[in-house]
Amino acid sequence: MPTNILNVNGLKVANIKSKGDLVTFGIAVLAGACYETPEIAGIAHFAEHMAFRGTKTRHWKKISEEFAKNGIFQNAYTSNDEIFYYAHFHKQSIEPAIDLLTDMFFNSTFPEDEVNRERQIIQREKDMYDDDPNSYFMNSAYNYLFEWNRGHSTLGEDETIAKIIQEDMQNYLTKHTGLDNMLFIVSGNINDNDLISMISKRLPNNIPPKASVKNIPEKMWADEIKDGMLIIEKTGIRQSKICLFTQGLSRHDDLNIETGLVLNALGGGMYSRLFTKIREELGLCYEISANTSTISYPNDVVTNIWIGTTPDKVDIAVEECNKIIDDVMKNGITEEEFTQAKNCCLTSSVSSLETSKGKVSHFLRRYLSGKDGDVESSIKRLKKCTLKSCNKAAQKMFTAPKYWAVLNPVSEEN
Repeated sequence: MPTNILNVNGLKVANIKSKGDLVTFGIAVLAGACYETPEIAGIAHFAEHMAFRGTKTRHWKKISEEFAKNGIFQNAYTSNDEIFYYAHFHKQSIEPAIDLLTDMFFNSTFPEDEVNRERQIIQREKDMYDDDPNSYFMNSAYNYLFEWNRGHSTLGEDETIAKIIQEDMQNYLTKHTGLDNMLFIVSGNINDNDLISMISKRLPNNIPPKASVKNIPEKMWADEIKDGMLIIEKTGIRQSKICLFTQGLSRHDDLNIETGLVLNALGGGMYSRLFTKIREELGLCYEISANTSTISYPNDVVTNIWIGTTPDKVDIAVEECNKIIDDVMKNGITEEEFTQAKNCCLTSSVSSLETSKGKVSHFLRRYLSGKDGDVESSIKRLKKCTLKSCNKAAQKMFTAPKYWAVLNPVSEEN
């Protein structure tokens, strides 16, 4: 079904038509962590939390009660690029959902007592992620491998979380919010005119046409990355976690879709080459996978290979992975691997677009990548991939410098 792009008083609204009674509505603003400065690290995420802590007409408890009363499941997240507020609900609750999210987004008051209370909650959230081995590993690796704007944690640091105040968050959002960097997205069986009416009467009249945001540095990788493996240590774990970091292809690259197929053939499941060799034949690991992660849209894409193994098997696991990568780069994937990967990626892509939530997430990624078109356009592009184009992508992707990092267990005494 089509995606209609609507203009509501200068605001871009995407109405993704879909059948059924389930609706997803979201508000995105390009005000994520990469726009922060070191002294206010974590402010975007802090501000995201505070939208749930009260508006000019609603106490935080009333917000929670109204969501529940209307059967609306709400949440939000902060990435390097965007802050995104979203909700899932039955279509009968479309108006209260829009009313609640727009009120939170435009009319939050950041009460000082709530700021101090939420500060403690965010500090506990940070503790939770610091305790988690995977999160600790990735945060540590990102801090070392990438420039500050790309590599620092969206949660901020203990020192900055402790210092951020009401005025800081209000100033940050005011500076980073404009009609040019906001997007409303709806996926469901909602009439365009009804949607325009519900949104237009809730938009403030004073939204600036452009956000006063300075361009962030284009550089992603840090200057002083040393040769050899980055070793990170943590107590309280038993196995080592290994990750490859190498430059992926831009979301604008003509071969971007092909990289997904190549990585699926490498580490997408039990049929994949890494799984077959590293796990099944050599017995070196339980988990192994290959994927891409977008540090910042559209160009800052990283290719990752993940392995979990014992500390004494790290070197051989990396050696075997490098052999497979080199072979794929030189000789490509096989016809059989291509067919398996293409069909598996097709199934995954179609599955992700079966729900209103999946359609919204997919459209948002395309929007952040500067791409137009309906949510089904990438499925059409996937079907056109060939073995030749995939092997061209593999060669292009794996010629970039490769950086390995490992998280090793260490005893409390050390």
